Amino acid sequence: MNKIFFCTILNHMTPEERYMARERIDAGQVKQGAPPQYHTIVVGSGPIGLLSALSALKHCKPPEKVALLADRYEELGVRQQVLIINRDVFDFMQNLVGEELMNKYIAEAAITEDPHSPNPAKKNHFITTGDMERLFHDALKKNYVQGEHFDLIETAKIPVPRKDESIDYSKKIQVNTKQSVISVGAKKINGVTYECDDTVKELNCSLGFQNLVCADGAKRSVAQSLGDSVVSFVSNQKKLHHPKHVVATFKLPANSSVYEFLDKIEHTYEEEKVGPEKLTPIPLKELKAKFQWSSNARPYSQIYAVKDILYIGAELPDGLPKAKAREYARALLQDSLPEAYTRDVTDPNIDTSTKFGEKQQLLSTSIFDIELGELDRLVIPCSQASSQPGQEQKQTGAVFMMGDAAKQPLYTTGTGVQTGIREVMCFNKFLQESLQMGAVERCMGNYQKSLHTLLTPMRKRQDDWVEKINARVARAELNCTTFNQICSNFNKIDKLINKINQGRGGDEPTAIPKWVDMAQDKIRAIKENHTDLFKCICDKETVVDYNFLNMNDFIADLKTLKHALKQVEPGELPEELGELTSAIDEITANKFMHYREILRSIRDDSDTPKPPTPAF
Repeated sequence: MNKIFFCTILNHMTPEERYMARERIDAGQVKQGAPPQYHTIVVGSGPIGLLSALSALKHCKPPEKVALLADRYEELGVRQQVLIINRDVFDFMQNLVGEELMNKYIAEAAITEDPHSPNPAKKNHFITTGDMERLFHDALKKNYVQGEHFDLIETAKIPVPRKDESIDYSKKIQVNTKQSVISVGAKKINGVTYECDDTVKELNCSLGFQNLVCADGAKRSVAQSLGDSVVSFVSNQKKLHHPKHVVATFKLPANSSVYEFLDKIEHTYEEEKVGPEKLTPIPLKELKAKFQWSSNARPYSQIYAVKDILYIGAELPDGLPKAKAREYARALLQDSLPEAYTRDVTDPNIDTSTKFGEKQQLLSTSIFDIELGELDRLVIPCSQASSQPGQEQKQTGAVFMMGDAAKQPLYTTGTGVQTGIREVMCFNKFLQESLQMGAVERCMGNYQKSLHTLLTPMRKRQDDWVEKINARVARAELNCTTFNQICSNFNKIDKLINKINQGRGGDEPTAIPKWVDMAQDKIRAIKENHTDLFKCICDKETVVDYNFLNMNDFIADLKTLKHALKQVEPGELPEELGELTSAIDEITANKFMHYREILRSIRDDSDTPKPPTPAF
């Protein structure tokens, strides 16, 4: 009898029988036969892993089974980061989970609609990572029988490497692609702990698979155990001015409605701002003094809400400690919500007396570096040598890299978990075609095409975001320089306004020079069109983001005024107006000189080799 099958029946034994059975295992009386075969083995119990297991179970034919390998099963539901899911993802989740369970989570506000969805007919939804895991896990237990349809194998915890740290994952997990076998150390099999004399041991399990889904997150333990000669991670990130980010969760006031908050949040869709009330962001100078923010562009941030949770992700100043990072994240809530709504927001009420609570408290503020990239191979075929001489190897299955295990995504563009779920949609289609067509190679070709169709626009969307953020920084630096130049010449503009007013003060209409009416109208229009800019000129402490100052249009209006003044006869043009036209020329020249410097600082290095397109 195989060890893993032997362990799964321990559930049905008395404590005395279980003890004797474990003695038989330790004594080697349970012989190791051929590894048990699974239709699909899934590595990872996060959202992508659980959903992949549901997809595989839907396409299994009895007595085929699915195995779920989880090294952090006790942390299921711990993460409170809020995810946005589009309608196609929502519909796919509902198809695998069931409408009844989906409606239960909606009724509990664990899934909420986004009132600012661009398409009202296909609304986006919000859900926390933890609630998504609970939803998929509930569906697994509701629709399938553990031990009969699937085996839950809890493995020893596999650590996540820190920056510049290397871990030998081959000691934790091994994959043989020629034999389609994965070997891991199991601590629990279907809830039964392998132990003896109160000492938890690991049972070495070798499991055969037709499909192996690697959804083990950013640690990429399977990929690293295979080695760089099989698959490796390739960074493809353009330079980011602020690669360090923070995500933090807060608790909504007890007497508030999540939909009330969602309605007040100011989102950006396709550059169009939507938000009913005026915001009061903290001035840029205060961010610099209090939190060491270094840029003249405001930090990028985005916030969502679901159930009783308010979530924010934002660019983070380098070197800001975690405790200060939480205060910083809270301050940035005012960038997207009226101050009246952020005033009563509190820290989450977490019971830290348990390990689960300790982990949840730890994750309530997370700091990380964005390093975009992906594996150079997202699908690895598994082949066996033919028993007939001269015949080619036969493809028997494949290793599928999915979610964060396949790539480092951007949470800012909704290309993280959501793209992972769409990868499961491609996998689901592959399984469906495999049942109908039976030709693995042909189905695999279709899967690769679907994956290419999915990931190509995702990569472009992420690249566009990086370029947009870099452009924001460049524009802010340019606007700041231009703004300071205008401030130094503002007294000349003041003189012009005073001169015009003096011209209006004459008793006789004929005493007013011809240029006064024209200049006064244009100056009035400039002040009306650039009210915020003139306020900032008068009080530089109020600037919240130099990108908010429309310097291009302001310079264009000044040029128009200068051109009009040059049409005035020389004898009628006061000396102050001549000084103003010179000031406009000086501002414009400085603006474009600085712009060229910025372009040089952010341009891509043309000699940097581009990463290869992943081999599907």
